[in-house]
Amino acid sequence: MLYIIADTHFNHENIIKYCNRPFKNSQEMNQYIISKWNSVVKPEDTVIHLGDVGFGTTEEMKLLIGTLNGKKILIRGNHDLRRGINGWKEVGFSEVYKDKIEINNLVLTHYPIELPEERINIFGHIHDKPLDEKYNKNNHFCVSCDVIDYTPITIEEIKNRMNKGWSHNGMRSSFCILKFVILKCNSMQNKVQNLHFKKYWKFHLTVYLQSIP
Repeated sequence: MLYIIADTHFNHENIIKYCNRPFKNSQEMNQYIISKWNSVVKPEDTVIHLGDVGFGTTEEMKLLIGTLNGKKILIRGNHDLRRGINGWKEVGFSEVYKDKIEINNLVLTHYPIELPEERINIFGHIHDKPLDEKYNKNNHFCVSCDVIDYTPITIEEIKNRMNKGWSHNGMRSSFCILKFVILKCNSMQNKVQNLHFKKYWKFHLTVYLQSIP
């Protein structure tokens, strides 16, 4: 099975604040993403990471990437350029690309790009931010982990969601509702003291939102 994900930002403390991720620190975030990844990806599967993997020394990244199931392929994002192609292979990626991967009518990139209507751009980089109006939302799909519940997603699921009208902006609207609820939970300091409560509501709201045609 082939999965896709982007923008994990392992070990990146500031991304929690920047994207309102519901974690106390990067260690908690790392563990949650690893658990979500391994909940769907089997050792024999392949995952294409569309960039912005994370930060750390070679040994730290080697240990972290080694905990993730599957064969791992990388398209380097803007935060991945400090480590060269061989450097990313050293920490656990079997293939590393600079710009894009094409699979039939799909074009996988880190940044969104303009394409003819008959082609589909699967991308990351923008996290939960709106897609620029210059792009056709009907043939663009964002796989930043912020909008796919930190879980690698299959091409089949991407196509299913696009057929149901889950353009990037549609996904963003639903997950903005989800994140609003999580942030409200965060404000209830006396009632919400741990991530398990937030995970519980996040899981059930995600299932509900994914059922909306």
